[in-house]
Amino acid sequence: MENLIINISLILIGVIMLYYGAEFLVKGSSSLAITFGISPLIVGLTVVAFGTSAPELFVSFTAGMKDSSDIAIGNVIGSNICNIGLILGLSALIMPVRVNIKAMKIDIALMILASLAVWIMIIDNEIGRFEGFILTFGILAYVAYTIKKVLKGKDVVETEVVAGQKKKSKGFYILLIISGLGILIIGSNLFIEGAIQIAKTLGVSNAIIGLSLVAFGTSLPELATSVLAAVKKQSDISLGNVIGSNIFNLLFILGITAILFPIGAGDIQNVDYIVMILLAVIIIPMGLIKKQYGRIDGLLLLLIYFAYMYYLFVNLPK
Repeated sequence: MENLIINISLILIGVIMLYYGAEFLVKGSSSLAITFGISPLIVGLTVVAFGTSAPELFVSFTAGMKDSSDIAIGNVIGSNICNIGLILGLSALIMPVRVNIKAMKIDIALMILASLAVWIMIIDNEIGRFEGFILTFGILAYVAYTIKKVLKGKDVVETEVVAGQKKKSKGFYILLIISGLGILIIGSNLFIEGAIQIAKTLGVSNAIIGLSLVAFGTSLPELATSVLAAVKKQSDISLGNVIGSNIFNLLFILGITAILFPIGAGDIQNVDYIVMILLAVIIIPMGLIKKQYGRIDGLLLLLIYFAYMYYLFVNLPK
């Protein structure tokens, strides 16, 4: 019991450190980029996008170092399920989420395509280095496409990266970046160590822990952002946050991790991929019908998420 409490404490401390590490990294790097004359718009699409995916990246990287790569892929699949089922569902339940499916058709299509690609890649029970390079190329192409689209005036994206902040020295921003990276590294190690030990104590596989506990913990930045946006009646921000995060998780996180540490499937089942793809597909007809995700839609997404969580723990691998 004492060991369980210690490991839960490690996870909680790790979650807090992951959240603030990502915050410091985003604020420091985006502010530094802007002081060098880089457009806030471009910063929002690149630096901020990377920063919000930093917890997943560091946790997956740490899992790979500890020979627990099934936590890495469980983390990504679980986070994508959590992003749509829990985060978008909760946001829509708080305040209907406005949506323009036509404007985001490329992004949503890429999210679905990337989900299918990862499922196909893992058929041989491993995502190797070559496949990692393919996924990484995909995220580079997506970022380049997004920046090109915005610069041509086809889309409007606003960012409040440095809103309300007083200008500080470059040294301060560099210190903030270094601090953020350091906190992320320490936090991810504590988080993974606690998660692995709990899995061993409860007799639960690393994959299940990755799909549930680790996925929820690394999705906290997206959860906080989306819920806050919904409370402020700016819930349309939630969809972009969710779609962008899912694409980065599949292409960037898995890509980089696989290049460094080939990822094994572990106890990840076909049903996990199916639920991830189902949620990615189901938001299309929902958005087309009423041009928004209403409270009924939000409730349906939440029910799918909690039904999946129930399924996970009722059907634990023996």
